[in-house]
Amino acid sequence: MNFLGTHGTNKENIDSIKRNNFQPSKGHHHWCGKGVYFFIDGINSQPIEVLAEHWGKDNAYDKRIKGYKYKEYSVLRVPFEVMDEHIFDLRIEAAAKFCNEIRLLLENETLRLGKKMNDFQIWEYIHHKLGIQLFIKNDYIKLGISRKLRIESRIDNCTIVSLVNPKLYIDVNKIEIIKEGSI
Repeated sequence: MNFLGTHGTNKENIDSIKRNNFQPSKGHHHWCGKGVYFFIDGINSQPIEVLAEHWGKDNAYDKRIKGYKYKEYSVLRVPFEVMDEHIFDLRIEAAAKFCNEIRLLLENETLRLGKKMNDFQIWEYIHHKLGIQLFIKNDYIKLGISRKLRIESRIDNCTIVSLVNPKLYIDVNKIEIIKEGSI
């Protein structure tokens, strides 16, 4: 399946991305586990280019230091293709049900071991057991004014994908910078 995603980032990351490809996010707090995140066409409240621009600008601010980590952002348009058998699409009812079955399985395992659990373990389990390379889901992400106003919502406003191993699927020569600007 072919995808065209947009990605907002620190302008200083562009040379590294063009040279070495994207670096998957790390940590246990991401929507769909480790991966590089893109906005794709779907239920979006705004065009995907605008959503990526908001993301690039909004993530410049660091609450811990109460200041900006960077002053300039870039929005990238990135084509990639992933075979259907490596895609897990949470917009499909059967996939969502399967995800909940895995949640129950892992909840029972973590309870037995006396550990804590979050969605990260679900994504990692699905990635490793099924060979999934791309997760697709609708979600609510605070962007732009909704972030500034701290609007809380459970109504999805965008469609995102997480590409687990970008080096397998992204040709850096096809990455296009579609917007740059100052924070």
